[in-house]
Amino acid sequence: MPLFICSNCRCIENTAVTDYAYRHYVEKKPPLCSICMRPPGKAWHGHMPRKLATPALVEAFGHRQIDDFSIVGGFSALPDFPVPEDPPPCV
Repeated sequence: MPLFICSNCRCIENTAVTDYAYRHYVEKKPPLCSICMRPPGKAWHGHMPRKLATPALVEAFGHRQIDDFSIVGGFSALPDFPVPEDPPPCV
């Protein structure tokens, strides 16, 4: 499951539930998670737990796709990142 780090809120998101490929390869814009790219009031999709990217993960991968989380002890080792009541403003 290819994942990436949202450039707005630093959560880890699945490329399959966002417009990652279009935004990254066509528009050449930083990737956004499903919360940051949606209008206010939309909920997290629930396809996976919402996790926060640690500074080590951001440094290692930036906003490229992530296929191996062993660098930080696995996906489950990452801190939970609660879904905000009010999503951050879109970039």
